[in-house]
Amino acid sequence: MRVQRCLVNALLFMGLSLPGQSLPGHAVDQAGSGPPRKPVGSTRPLSPTAEAATFRLPPGFAVHLVAAEPLVYEPVMCAWDADGRMYVAEMMTYMQDIDGTGEDEPHSRVSVLHDDDGDGRMDRRTTFADGLLLPRLLLPLGDVVLIGETYTTALWLYRDVDRDGVSDGRELLRAGKKDRRNLEHQDSGLICGIDNWLYTAMGGERLRLRQGQLISENVDSEFAQWGLAVDDVGRQFLSSAGGERPAYGFQRHPRYGRASFDGELADGFNSVFPAVATPDVQGGESRVRADGTLNHMTGCCGQSIFRGTELPADCVGDYFVCEPVGRLVRRASVRDVDGKIVLTNRYQNGEFMTSTDMNFRPVWSATGPDGALVLVDMYRGIIQEGNWVKADSYLRPQVEKLGLQKNIGRGRIWRITGADQVRQESLELLRADAPALVATLAHDNGFWRDMAQQVLVQRGDRAVQDAVRGLAEHASPLGRVHALWTLEGLDALTHDDLAHAVRDQDARVRLSAVRASEGFLARQDQAVLELLAPLARDPDAQVAAQLALSLRFAPGPAAREAILNVGAHRPNHEVVARAVRDSLRGEGGDASDATLDADALALVREGKTHYQQLCIACHGADGRGAKAGDVFLGPPLVSSDRLRSDDALLRIVLHGLVGPVDGKVWGGGVMLGQGAQDDRYLAAVLSYVRTVLFDGGVVAPSEVAAVRAVCGERKTPWTLEELAPYAAVEVAALAKWTASASHQTEHAQAALDADAKSRFTTEMAMEPGMWWRVDLEAAHELTGVILDTRGSAKDYPRGYLLEASDDGEVWRELLRGVGDAPITSMRFAPTRLLHLRITQTGDNKDNWWSIHRASFVGRRL
Repeated sequence: MRVQRCLVNALLFMGLSLPGQSLPGHAVDQAGSGPPRKPVGSTRPLSPTAEAATFRLPPGFAVHLVAAEPLVYEPVMCAWDADGRMYVAEMMTYMQDIDGTGEDEPHSRVSVLHDDDGDGRMDRRTTFADGLLLPRLLLPLGDVVLIGETYTTALWLYRDVDRDGVSDGRELLRAGKKDRRNLEHQDSGLICGIDNWLYTAMGGERLRLRQGQLISENVDSEFAQWGLAVDDVGRQFLSSAGGERPAYGFQRHPRYGRASFDGELADGFNSVFPAVATPDVQGGESRVRADGTLNHMTGCCGQSIFRGTELPADCVGDYFVCEPVGRLVRRASVRDVDGKIVLTNRYQNGEFMTSTDMNFRPVWSATGPDGALVLVDMYRGIIQEGNWVKADSYLRPQVEKLGLQKNIGRGRIWRITGADQVRQESLELLRADAPALVATLAHDNGFWRDMAQQVLVQRGDRAVQDAVRGLAEHASPLGRVHALWTLEGLDALTHDDLAHAVRDQDARVRLSAVRASEGFLARQDQAVLELLAPLARDPDAQVAAQLALSLRFAPGPAAREAILNVGAHRPNHEVVARAVRDSLRGEGGDASDATLDADALALVREGKTHYQQLCIACHGADGRGAKAGDVFLGPPLVSSDRLRSDDALLRIVLHGLVGPVDGKVWGGGVMLGQGAQDDRYLAAVLSYVRTVLFDGGVVAPSEVAAVRAVCGERKTPWTLEELAPYAAVEVAALAKWTASASHQTEHAQAALDADAKSRFTTEMAMEPGMWWRVDLEAAHELTGVILDTRGSAKDYPRGYLLEASDDGEVWRELLRGVGDAPITSMRFAPTRLLHLRITQTGDNKDNWWSIHRASFVGRRL
């Protein structure tokens, strides 16, 4: 539901336009030229019947009301238990005025809606749990319901023993911790995956209930917002309003580290086509076309993969994502193109569902028990949280002009079917016998397949394994997939089960078998390793890639050799080669994982989160630049030599950049600085960019502080010409310089070789008067010196005097300071010199003075 647009404050050189400006190619019609502006739709609340008349759907589809106020108020998500009962989370305090007054009060609830006559429209409501603070995680699981609230990561387990739709008590399943971030930046989308683990949109860990115990494992984390979609084999799909990303994370399951590829979203995928003008977009006029409509995805949320029976057959497997700012729902095809998953809008220059009702706010979608597509419509005027509609924002006067903030306290839930579809009857599985549950594993509706598996696994009755095993041999392909994972969930999976599955004619079964084998691989089961080996040549690239990813969990050289064998069969295949490379590097797929120490790795992972929250909007997930229509919002990072220079990089993020970059104006040509962020935040995001997107080194918080100290008073953005003195001196140039020292001078040159394993060291406790000197081969104008001692982390200078000379005889002081970390960062005004000397002014009886790597900022004159 978030509608944030990152205002010009992405990471580097991006040039995102300011509110009131227009992106190239998206001129705003302010002078009466261009196409006519579409009108603003109805802003007064409509009855459900009147609202339904505003919906525009393609031929062959129909929309039906499931529930409306007074049965539901402020609904944000729904879920069903294994008897088909609908649970709805209602954020009763969300934005009840334009300032969000009382938003953090615990007055929200989870309700159960009852369809007493079976006609698909709800007849009554019971309050399942109330006194909640903006509930955001909701999952019925077997005979319990899991609920999580805002501002905490705690997870509660609720029970309804007498099945009256009212909770009879709760217990704390996971203690969690406080989370005081904006409510739109917190976790959501709790699901039970086909692999029997619980996942959320943000990731970071996965949970599993085994014999009453909660087990946790780390998985890849990625900033995502409202909802988490999964397909028939457990592939996950994320979206983000803040990053304006309608779909990502789907190339690879988070257990193996996410990956993205060029072309995974078809050209133009981010362009949207509302039926009504969109003045109330937080990004301002740069986010609307000349006709007044939203030009780009922004409030992406509530996505799902349709796995039901009541839409036309070509909808099965398609991706649906809500866009409440544009009052629309997107439908996209999901295709496997030789191993790469590609999403394409099903309607060229159009949408699956639009409305001219300004209060239509779809925020959630799901496949329901009756086989239809269900939409949760928050039905309200303002959808943005208060942080984005402050008094000085672009958005607030737009909202007030239309009076949207007045439209609160309503909500609708809709079901969409094919025009001639007949509603599928609901099942009741919670008390069903084993044969009925096993048969339901092959149901046509993916919802019931999931429910049957979950009930069987939660019961833990291994007496059903032979019946499940029979299904695994004879059911439909998706029935065989669920049977395989049910056996895994019951701890009943055998070598024979895997042997049968890896020879299956359907690639989805073979892929599932590879994933399900990981427990055997972790136990160094050589027989399973041999069983999987032929899949290195599998005709399906997704299966081969999955093999490489899963083999990382098998220790020892045989598994490594098997991973290399996968790559040998498809050496130039984009998806497979990436899987092989990432598995050899280690968990998560980041280059940094295999090369950084624990502290540096923690910094990089923090930076990944910051990058995905902020920078991705303009620079893209892979650092190659993001588009709005045909316009690149920011230049690519992966090929930028400026990433080599800490000084130039830090000055840009602190104060911004203006003007052309590499001969081209990107977006609006201006990037605003991020000096308001603290030193660790900036160091983290730059470290992520440098190590993961660029294969460079980390940036320490002390380096940010040092640059901030010498240029912190600057008020205007830099130009590239001004940054010329702040480039890193190339390693090749350092090789021509000569180093000497007061102690162990034969090792002094090792500080210039860029090899962090070699070093200059005094080989005795540091004391005042020790010095290290560099004679440059030509005059330079320098602005910084950085000493890196992380290889022997405590050997940094406890105090230092930095001096410069033109003749090596007469020295002038540049800087005095105190070292307090493995990175000693010295920044100073541009200074011409031929000789440079660092003298120790502090002492430490327990450590030598060492320099593993010295680097310099400046240029040759």
